[in-house]
Amino acid sequence: MSDVVAEEKKRTEAYKKRRAQAEAEGRPRRPEPVFADATCQVARALGDDTVAAWTRGAFALAHRDFRRSAAILEIPDLAAKLAAATAAGRLLARGDDTWALTPLRYQGQEVLLRVLDTGELVVAPPAVMTEIAANFARGKRTLPREVDRLVVGTPVDAGFFAVATEAAVQELGFGNMSKGRRGLLQMLLPRPEGLQMAGVAHEYFGFFLRMPTDTPLKAGALVGVVQRMLANQAEADSDSAEFLRLLDVTQATDKRALLLSYVLSRRQIETIVLQ
Repeated sequence: MSDVVAEEKKRTEAYKKRRAQAEAEGRPRRPEPVFADATCQVARALGDDTVAAWTRGAFALAHRDFRRSAAILEIPDLAAKLAAATAAGRLLARGDDTWALTPLRYQGQEVLLRVLDTGELVVAPPAVMTEIAANFARGKRTLPREVDRLVVGTPVDAGFFAVATEAAVQELGFGNMSKGRRGLLQMLLPRPEGLQMAGVAHEYFGFFLRMPTDTPLKAGALVGVVQRMLANQAEADSDSAEFLRLLDVTQATDKRALLLSYVLSRRQIETIVLQ
């Protein structure tokens, strides 16, 4: 395993060098999702200098093609803000309840905004927006069922949450590895059936991760290894011992998932910020 880690570090460094060379030569990089730049541009177009007053936001992307991405933003007084932005020329009308965000371009095309539900603004490239609107008109979900199942299993009162499908976890986790190395790790590690992450921020901050799996024996073994690694690190580094103590890695009672949680009190957060 040490050899695998060392080799993976070499591959990572080589990847960084290739990426830097590609940028220097002007070769195209993998595109960012549409909401990476569009979210702040939407705020400016609507006359907001911050998104703090927005109620909620949801963001989705396809892991194999980030161009298939979209955001749904729940914004107070949305209708009035859209009307003012259109009158000021910051948005261009593109049909019923549809606007183009100016002057932002995404992959050579306009970024479209559309209202499908009152108070909610959908942001997407033209092709994705057409698909979403057509599915909405038929009462059909655009997200895959696998994503829906993961979302439903996430606490609705979380401050924020994220989910990734099994295919996304596999490809993003092992995609850059050689076939042999990937096969070795997949043989040793539990098979992920997706990933669910949730965060809560009140008087404390809590981060919780759940990985459903159909290989409980491997999951149990991995929990034991991680717990020993954390204990050894805490003994070796007294400065990080307190924070490592708050990191809990365990297995669900039904053995069907790996669980990770990390909770920080206000005092601990202040300590981190002031260091």
